[in-house]
Amino acid sequence: MPKKKKIDSSGVKIEDAHVQLCDLGGLLKVTTVIPSFQKRDKELSDYIAKNYQGKADWFKVAKSLIDPKLIQNFRNRTRTFYHDIEKYSFPYDNPSEKGRHLFVLNQHFGRVNLEYQSYKKDFDDMVASFSENFDNHIADAQIGLGGIFDPKLYPDPSIEDFADRRLTKKEIDLAVAHHKGWKVYVGKDGKYWKQGLFHARDNWSAVPTLETELDDSVFDENFQDKDSYRVQTSQWKSPSQSQLYAKIAETQRRKDSEFRKNTVSSILDKFTDGLDEVVKACQNYNPKDKKSAPFRNTKLAKLKTIVEVAEDYNKNLFGDSPSFDKALEKAKQILNGVTVENLRDDDSVRKDTAEKLSDVKDEITDNEIENFQDLIG
Repeated sequence: MPKKKKIDSSGVKIEDAHVQLCDLGGLLKVTTVIPSFQKRDKELSDYIAKNYQGKADWFKVAKSLIDPKLIQNFRNRTRTFYHDIEKYSFPYDNPSEKGRHLFVLNQHFGRVNLEYQSYKKDFDDMVASFSENFDNHIADAQIGLGGIFDPKLYPDPSIEDFADRRLTKKEIDLAVAHHKGWKVYVGKDGKYWKQGLFHARDNWSAVPTLETELDDSVFDENFQDKDSYRVQTSQWKSPSQSQLYAKIAETQRRKDSEFRKNTVSSILDKFTDGLDEVVKACQNYNPKDKKSAPFRNTKLAKLKTIVEVAEDYNKNLFGDSPSFDKALEKAKQILNGVTVENLRDDDSVRKDTAEKLSDVKDEITDNEIENFQDLIG
């Protein structure tokens, strides 16, 4: 079968999308802080520079104060969390707040939140274990670092907090956090919390809707000329309130439009890629030589999840395209009729499944934009 090109939704106008993003889902921002426990060592830099007859400034040598595998465990668990929610979320450029934001459909909130709660529990347990065994970690570091071990480089557990904790009333009354430069945030309980050396926190917010929520009254009628908003273009040096409002609204519409377009492309790419993977696995699998071309258990499950997620997006974020819905339904029926064991054990089932899934992909990729104009809305 000749290779079909992937669907490209560029050029499709979607300003008239049938609903606003704020009605379909929300934004998730997860803030994670994992200390590196690394320290640049000037003495080592000087030694290497002298040994290799170079300049010390050219050698940025750092030593690990703690077994690097311990810190890597935190990073690995964080990476796994983002991998687990990747199929239920899409990056969103939030103009109202800095940081990495992910758009999540209302239908997927429960799943994503469950993954986060699992991640948060694992993260907190790892921090507790790290704190309880900190003396042992230092002892291991003393052996590992040998002569360059320096006990003064380690935080004092009696002073530093490895985990987040709520501020005491006395600390709040005396403004201790301000004087000591602590990072403080308001927790979900409405109380002030001190951020620990290790930190993981989620925040759900609404998708910005400047077009509908921004009120002209936010612009002061009596502002000074020097305080006026200025746009750096040759034709428009000092916009009026209504002009500025229109510009902001148009910017938000464009962001929503681009987000929808990118999401459509991503969903369709994942669907066609998933179909390709299963088709190739069916075509290449050799029962007599399973190691050279294995049929992994995850391939079928992965495509089923892609179909399930795509159905949710088609009914909500997309224009509820009958063509795409038909393709998804076909794929679902094909997948529900087979198991990994069937595909491994029966040549005819593999061949039939590969042909049917190939037909589904052909229906999607033939006349791509024409067939999916309604998909964007």
